[in-house]
Amino acid sequence: MKRLMMSCTLLTMVAFPAMAKQSTDYEADLVQSIQQHWQGDKSLHGRQCADLSVSIAPNGAVIAIAGGKGDARVCQAARRTLGHLKQFPVPSEAQYELYQTMLLTLQPGSR
Repeated sequence: MKRLMMSCTLLTMVAFPAMAKQSTDYEADLVQSIQQHWQGDKSLHGRQCADLSVSIAPNGAVIAIAGGKGDARVCQAARRTLGHLKQFPVPSEAQYELYQTMLLTLQPGSR
């Protein structure tokens, strides 16, 4: 399971240095997708939702969103965002192995 820390403006990856270049490129694509669809407002800045589990299919489709602890409004905005997004960029086979299930930590407004 890939553990990710992110905000609506920045996604910082934690762990798994293997395949760093390939991972970094895909992570940048994830960040861009989430940023483009973020469903929160400025009142959420500085708050956090941690341990939001997101599972994707090999074609990048979001197939499950579960958990999330911390600020309930940030978690709700994150779920809305991912539900609206419906699909992440299509990962390569190797990327899929790393990203099929991710734990996200969202901190809106952080840079």
